[in-house]
Amino acid sequence: MSEAYPMMLSTVKELGCLPRLKEDLTWLPVDVAARAVLDILFHNQGGEVESECPVFHITNNNRSTKWIDFLNWQQKYSSFKIVNLEAWLQKLEKLENHPARNLSWLWKKNIKSGAGEEKEAKSQITFQTTNAERVSVAMRNVGPVDEDLVRKIWMWLEREMAAEEKVRSKL
Repeated sequence: MSEAYPMMLSTVKELGCLPRLKEDLTWLPVDVAARAVLDILFHNQGGEVESECPVFHITNNNRSTKWIDFLNWQQKYSSFKIVNLEAWLQKLEKLENHPARNLSWLWKKNIKSGAGEEKEAKSQITFQTTNAERVSVAMRNVGPVDEDLVRKIWMWLEREMAAEEKVRSKL
């Protein structure tokens, strides 16, 4: 819950909106990452990797899912408006005692760097995953962020928000 995206998403109940961003979603589920680490750890040390000192990047380079796809899917589970980043930040600034306010500097930086809706998204780094894909079935099967993952994330987030609300109400 202390990461930027979960904090942003946790504001939906209070603000009734989430920001539109020009970002590709390249999230990699933790179970897939864990499986890839195990595959790499226990692979046969034969000649199937490209160098004597191999690097195994465990990342999702698939950029076909956009932030707006995520928001559209999420609207199936929660009612909120999609607004520009500046409007969302203005509403966020008015929230008292919400931990997401502590990261407003980060999202303001996104406006300046081009992650806001009116500016084009900057090119993102793509990591070479050939070695990882050669030895890991999990990495060979990495696909785009999909609606099922969004549903799982949203269900987890709702449980976490309810637990935090319960703790705050006891204080």
